[in-house]
Amino acid sequence: MKKAWPLYRILLFVSFAIVAIAFPAALIMAHNTLRSVARYLPDPLILNRLSYVVDLLFILILIISLVMGVLFIHIQGLKDIEKRLRESLRQEKDLLKSLLETIPLGIMVWDQDNRLLYASRNFTEITGYDSTDTPSLRDWEIKAYPDPVYRESVSETLKKTTAVSDIPNEFKITCKTGNLKDVEFRTAFLAGSRWLFTLSDMADRKTGEEHLHYFKTAVEYSSDAIGMSDPNGNHWYQNKTFDELFGDIGKDPPASLYKNETTGRQIFKTIMDGGQWSGEVEMRGKDGAVLSILLRAYSIKDANGRVTGLVGAHTDITRQKTAEIALRKNEQLMRAILDANPDPMVMYDRAGIPQFMNPAFTEVFGWTLEDLQGGRIPFVPEDQKAHTFEKIKEIYVHGKPLRMNTRRYTKDNRTLDIFLSAAVTKDDTGLPAGMVVNLSDITQRKALEAQYEQAQKMESLGTLAGGIAHDFNNLLSGIYGYLDLAQKKNKDPKISDYLTRALNSSERAKNLTRQLLTFSKGGEPVKKIEPLTPFLQETTQFALSGSNVSCSFNIAPDLWTCDYDKNQMGQVIENIVINAVHAMPSGGSIDVTAMNVTIPENILSSLKPGRYVKISITDTGTGIPERYLSRIFDPFFTTKQKGSGLGLATSYSIVKRHGGIIEVESEPGRGTCFHAFIPAAAGPVTIEQAAPEKRYKSSGLILIMDDEEMITEMLTAMLESMGFTTSITRNGRQAVEAFKTLMDQNLPVRAIILDLTVPGAMGGKETVREIRKINAEVPVFVASGYSEDAAIANPEDFGFTAALEKPFSILDLSQMLEKHLGV
Repeated sequence: MKKAWPLYRILLFVSFAIVAIAFPAALIMAHNTLRSVARYLPDPLILNRLSYVVDLLFILILIISLVMGVLFIHIQGLKDIEKRLRESLRQEKDLLKSLLETIPLGIMVWDQDNRLLYASRNFTEITGYDSTDTPSLRDWEIKAYPDPVYRESVSETLKKTTAVSDIPNEFKITCKTGNLKDVEFRTAFLAGSRWLFTLSDMADRKTGEEHLHYFKTAVEYSSDAIGMSDPNGNHWYQNKTFDELFGDIGKDPPASLYKNETTGRQIFKTIMDGGQWSGEVEMRGKDGAVLSILLRAYSIKDANGRVTGLVGAHTDITRQKTAEIALRKNEQLMRAILDANPDPMVMYDRAGIPQFMNPAFTEVFGWTLEDLQGGRIPFVPEDQKAHTFEKIKEIYVHGKPLRMNTRRYTKDNRTLDIFLSAAVTKDDTGLPAGMVVNLSDITQRKALEAQYEQAQKMESLGTLAGGIAHDFNNLLSGIYGYLDLAQKKNKDPKISDYLTRALNSSERAKNLTRQLLTFSKGGEPVKKIEPLTPFLQETTQFALSGSNVSCSFNIAPDLWTCDYDKNQMGQVIENIVINAVHAMPSGGSIDVTAMNVTIPENILSSLKPGRYVKISITDTGTGIPERYLSRIFDPFFTTKQKGSGLGLATSYSIVKRHGGIIEVESEPGRGTCFHAFIPAAAGPVTIEQAAPEKRYKSSGLILIMDDEEMITEMLTAMLESMGFTTSITRNGRQAVEAFKTLMDQNLPVRAIILDLTVPGAMGGKETVREIRKINAEVPVFVASGYSEDAAIANPEDFGFTAALEKPFSILDLSQMLEKHLGV
């Protein structure tokens, strides 16, 4: 399509056309007019002259028209040129403005009077200010540098650098928002005494520089050994970790580091072909040791995709590989431990499905993983489910180990008491993955605890019985002693008979308190050489009192005497007899035999060879199952619903302390027989018949220490009846001081009688030690109702001369004094 003519050309063409048409027409019309007028002119010359004038006039008009056309054409051309110049200038100005607005710099143009002529959009974006905010350079300086000192420093710097264009300066400016920014300023002089400021925000550049620095630092101090090579395999970079791992390898190809260099070359070829490689390799460290390395190698490419080198990241996994081997060993060890653990263990997943059971679990509960086939273990009783599920919820929420007592069913529907301990297992992200549970069967322990509680009650009862027996023994000592004194002074035969009966009753009470004390405390036996008859008969019949069981005796007439504690041995006989009565609830019979036996060498290893009295007690009761016979003498073991399990254990201990043993034979449905072997007294022993009582007479001072006034009064009466005088003290400290005083006054003390225990004060054992420091020869006797105390059984071991058991008679006291004091 052709381009249309401009308007000025169209007008020019029309003007020429008008002139070309109008001029001949006007000329013809003028000549015609002159011819018409010539008829009326007087002279033809005038017509010729007029014609000449008309022609000249038309020529002049033509010239003028031509000149005007030319001028019109010229003027129109100038206007067109001006228009085009203006349009070009506008376009250049728009282009310049666009360039200034798109350049990522803030631009300011100032005139020679420091007035702001132009501020770019980026200037406003960087600083927040526009041309209305900073119309003058002074306004800009005050707002950009509000600190006068810093403003002066900026001004001085600009003065030094303004003379030279394009020298950068870095300043901190205060933006319109009040924030500080690091900016770079450059200046340039423009024509017309104007000058230009450019400023750029340093934040992005500094951030980029910081990021580059961080990247370089991260690479340099990476835990991975990073190395780079060029396409020819020349090594040109390695970080610190590479130095530490492989040493400085210079420009040698890294393939030389590989244990198998062929592998290194293959990896290099793969990378140079534009690929990548990842896997475990063996490489040599700087000390020559072979290392397990996880290698990730990549090609470096330029913008055209051409490979310019490679980078390799090497992670030393030698320790990890060693740890994996150790972990496998630990897993094997842990498996062995779990398999060897006597407690049942089970591991659950998050859904409560068992994943592992040790052999003990199957042994105790009966289930295997194959039995359950991915299901839950049906061993939680109904009354334990709510509590168990609540505890499981707690352990998953709080993560703390769980410990609790509970009950569980076995596969064969037995109920076991269980101590359950559990801990949460976690996955790689630290979230709960399940739990491991240890279940200790405490059924027997619970039974033992119940027995122990019963034993504690028995011990408390024993302590109470011991305290009552001791206090009662002190009271009985006074009663017994005063009855004995009364009988000695009585002359009426009838009253004497009454007193004898009272003394016999007191003797039985004395034996009862000894039994209570033995029950409460036990201890070393206080032995005396005595026959076992009629002791065996009396003790057995006493134990059978009120029962529906009959008894027969078969005792050898020449039965050897034994060195034994009547109280403790009586307890043994009573325990066995009472057990026999309990085994015969519908009645039955007991046979008691006693015979002399001699144990030769190597017959019964539990007994020393020698002479023994064998006591056998046989019943016709229900018998004892064979599985219980080995445990019959264990503490707390009992088959009775209300038994403590201490009777036979105590009996076994007593016989053992006497140097003998006790054995049992039994058969269910055919009764039980207990055999007790008691050592006979050494050599032939003749029991002297009681000699007619004679009154012991002597004299001297006897020091008495006892906290019971009735005892001191009774002792004083007994001693005075023998001819002695007494000095009374209430505790050991008083006794020691009194003895010192008597010694200082040269008042000889014939003997000292000390109570064994004094509540809240020094007792007999401490007192005799202090007295022996003063005088080692004076006879010191100990008197106590605690016959189980070792000081009563072996007084010489504690510094005493002899011991006297409460309650005692005047005969017991006089025999002891006569033996150790003489007349």
